[in-house]
Amino acid sequence: MNIQFDNLGTKQFFNWMANKVFELMIPELFNLLSSMVDNEELLSKKELCEHILKCDENTADKYFLNAKGFPYVEMGNRKKYPKKQVELWIAEQTQFN
Repeated sequence: MNIQFDNLGTKQFFNWMANKVFELMIPELFNLLSSMVDNEELLSKKELCEHILKCDENTADKYFLNAKGFPYVEMGNRKKYPKKQVELWIAEQTQFN
């Protein structure tokens, strides 16, 4: 069965439709991602340990901060830790019995 829309073939119509959806979605996705990054709270090592990890800095170094994939941002010679990304990393590392 071949459906035609205003003298366009079915394939052409769906390509046009996909392009329109893409055209409308990209700006919305960009705005969403931008707002997520712009609103990211960066924590110092001390703040991270006190508010998120609930441990002292030595324990954080030993078990978290040097773990593969632990999120941080270098700012000069210091590291800052994006709160939402750290929380996401913890959720991804969580194991259940």
